[in-house]
Amino acid sequence: MDEDVKLLLETFKVDTVVKTTVYKSDLLGIFTVANSRGILLSPLVGDDEFERIKASIPGDIRVDVLPTKWTAIGNFLLVNDLGCISGLRLSREQVRVISDTLDIEVETGSIENLPYTGSLAVATNRGVLVDPMILSEEEDLIRNLLKVPVYKGTVNYGSRLIKIGVVANSYGLLVSDNTRGSELARVTEAFRIEE
Repeated sequence: MDEDVKLLLETFKVDTVVKTTVYKSDLLGIFTVANSRGILLSPLVGDDEFERIKASIPGDIRVDVLPTKWTAIGNFLLVNDLGCISGLRLSREQVRVISDTLDIEVETGSIENLPYTGSLAVATNRGVLVDPMILSEEEDLIRNLLKVPVYKGTVNYGSRLIKIGVVANSYGLLVSDNTRGSELARVTEAFRIEE
């Protein structure tokens, strides 16, 4: 077994790791959004990529393409199993696709008055790590909709773009090796991995 696949299986306690691309890119975080019930893909996903992903995951996980002109959907959507904060105003059809695919409630919000909710935070079912410049009303929306504690922090020697340095689920996390010890302590606290 490939060492990277083994690491992902063990860290995140998942049964399946799918090696794939979206838009022939391995930057999956900007072109996908997922929770334990579904995967949303950028409209840039190729038919062959879509079919490979759909065929490689368990049948109870929904897969769909978000109908939007915005291609980097992972930068604009912050999700866990309980809710979705969209940094962009969505049409009824887009809300329906997100809600049906991920089985969650969707609301519009921002972080630091910016639409990049998916870039400036990472959420699991245990917590959210977010850009420390978040406004209090934005923090309240995230806490109330995603129903988890919100922690402020940075990664990669002070970067507020949390998503570039953290991949997490409720069981484990991987952090960029450029993340300082003090940042790592905050990341671990936010996602409560030691519990």
